[in-house]
Amino acid sequence: MTMMSAQIKNNALLIILILISVIILGCGQNLYKEEAIKTLISPDRKWMAVVYKSGAGATGGSATSVNIFSALDKIASSSSEPIRKGCVFIVKDYFDVDLFWKSAADLEIRLYASNSAEIIKLLTKYEDINILLKHAQPTSKAASQTESFED
Repeated sequence: MTMMSAQIKNNALLIILILISVIILGCGQNLYKEEAIKTLISPDRKWMAVVYKSGAGATGGSATSVNIFSALDKIASSSSEPIRKGCVFIVKDYFDVDLFWKSAADLEIRLYASNSAEIIKLLTKYEDINILLKHAQPTSKAASQTESFED
């Protein structure tokens, strides 16, 4: 009986390891999504500012961000990998954000959220561009924080 118990234990262990492997491989899929929702070219046409909504679904975190790219760079409207280049602004959760080029060297980011919105990153300068954040109270442009990335 001892040999049979050992074999049963080994088989049970093997089944558990297989199940764990299947779970890990299934969870290894990149559930992170990033979607470009607004793009604005600078007046001198050298730069583009892009607003992204990103997140990992209902159980992961979500954010709204602004990135600045050279207008010569080719960027995708959505990506399976987080976009880090030129990231100048990140706020936790989904909020409505407007962009305004005040000049070729001045970008205004208008955040429609309460002052308690958690700003994770804010650069005041990127390359030769000055960045100004303005808070605006949510109105009809209020962010829909219930939005999600559903296929």
